[in-house]
Order: sequence, then structure tokens, then C-alpha cells
Amino acid sequence: MQRLTVVDGRSFFRSFAVLAFATFGLAACGDARVTPTQTAGHQASSDGPVPTPTLPKDVPGLVAALSDPSSEVRRLAAEALGKAGNPAAALPLLKELDDKDVYARKAAAEALGLALEKAPAGTPGRTEAVDALIRLLGDPDYGVRYNSVEGLSRLRSQRAVPALAAALEKDTDENVRGHAAWALGQTGDRAAVEPLIAALRNGRADPWKVSYALGELGGPEATDVLMTGLRKKKYEMVSGAAEFFAKRNDPELQTLLLEMLRKTNDGAVADAFLLSTDPALVAAGRAFWGENRRTTTMDEQGRVTREQAK
Repeated sequence: MQRLTVVDGRSFFRSFAVLAFATFGLAACGDARVTPTQTAGHQASSDGPVPTPTLPKDVPGLVAALSDPSSEVRRLAAEALGKAGNPAAALPLLKELDDKDVYARKAAAEALGLALEKAPAGTPGRTEAVDALIRLLGDPDYGVRYNSVEGLSRLRSQRAVPALAAALEKDTDENVRGHAAWALGQTGDRAAVEPLIAALRNGRADPWKVSYALGELGGPEATDVLMTGLRKKKYEMVSGAAEFFAKRNDPELQTLLLEMLRKTNDGAVADAFLLSTDPALVAAGRAFWGENRRTTTMDEQGRVTREQAK
């Protein structure tokens, strides 16, 4: 493969070069992603430092494109580096977070999370990325704040919990608040349960995402709130926790869960039933989809993506 060069004097052609590489080059550049040898056995510990990741030979052209005079070229370069999934792109992307163009900043925030998502805790740039994304939660543009939450959800840092909780409570955009709830669920820190319960009760964020996050975190307080909501048939408040309920395999819940599916007609609820060991719930989930039975995986937005079952 030819090395990426973005030297044409016209921004359109430079943008096209970056986009073409993002579309076709990365697919052919298998070493552009984090390899098992980079991550396996290299968790931060006394066994030794995490190896510094390096960029594949074709990717430095994308890094150079982050300094292009065209904001469109910079945006496309950031997106392509995110798709590459290589943690060595983290440091260049950190600088791009200060771009004056809002769309370039948005792309860099999301790309930073993608680049470091599978990297070990001690990877260079990971700590700085968390700090920088937390700072961007104060950006005046709601799209930048949303993508900063997205980046933090991929990094799953417990250090981000206070900032995400503040965004859940105070951000002026409802989509940012809902995504902050989702991201809190990804941290694994039960310190997030209290602000999530508050959001569920005051209606400040999408209850689907809030209840999903509570189900992810678990613990006595989260369980009590979710079970109480289910027993009181407040389905709009707890349907996001359907997977949490279905995996409890509690015979007492079977009737309540089946009724929740009937009342909500929510495909995410049906999909969660397929993860249960309760035959009645599994049958209900399959029946919901009829002849085209589907299984699902939860995506980073807190909703469900369906894949045709084999």
C-alpha cells in the first residue's frame, strides 16, 4: 500500500485523500489496531511498564493531516485515526481537542475514546485523555460535550464519575444528560448509583438510559429502586434494566416481566429475555420477533442493536 500523502493544494482533494484512506486504507492495514501482544499481559502492575504503542507506517500521514489548514481535513483525519483504534494516536488527538472548529473538536473527542478503548491502563496518554475529556464537558457546544461523554464512556475511568454526575444533573442538553447516565453505567463505580437514582426520580435524563446504567452497576440500592419500579409497574422508568431483571432468574419476576413486554412492546425488553435462563422469558422474546428471531448486543448509546440469529 502507498503511504498516505495529503499535499494537494486544494482542500477538496486533501479531504478526499483522507476519506479514501479512512475507507479503504485502514481495512487493509491490519496492524493499525491494537494487537493482542500489545495488550495481553500488560496491565499496569509491578510486572513492568506498558509498552509504548507505535503507529503503523501509513498512519502518520493522518497525524500530519491534523495540522491541515482545512477544518474538514482535520475532522476527517481525526475520525480516521479513531477508526484505526491505535493508542499511539492519542497524543496527536489530544492536541486536536483544542481545535477552533467545533466539528473537528467533536471528531477528536470521539476518536480519542476509540483509540484508547482497548489500551491498558498505563498506556501513554490515557490519563491525559480522561482529564482532557472531562475538561471538554464544559465546552459551549453541546455536540462536543456529547462526544466527550462518549469518549469517557469508552475509557471507563472512575475518575470521571464526579464530572459525569455533574453533567447528568446540570447539563442544559437532554441528550448530553442521558448519555452521561449511560457513561456512568460503564465506569463500574457504584458511587454513581446515587446520582443516577436522583436522575431517575427527578426525570432529568432519559429513564431508559438511567435504568440501564443502574442495572449495569447493581448493588443493594440500585436493585431496590429497580425492583420497586418494576413491582409498581412503572415501566417507563425501568424498562432499560430489562437485561438486569431477566438475568436474575427470579420466578417471582416472571409475570411482571412478561407484562412489561406486553405493555411496552419494547424490542429491547424482548431481546433481554433471550439472555435469561427462564424458558418462559426466552420463549416470549422469540415470539416477539416472530419468524425473524434476533439476538442482540447492547451498543454504546444505551439502546439495542439486533442481529439476525443463526
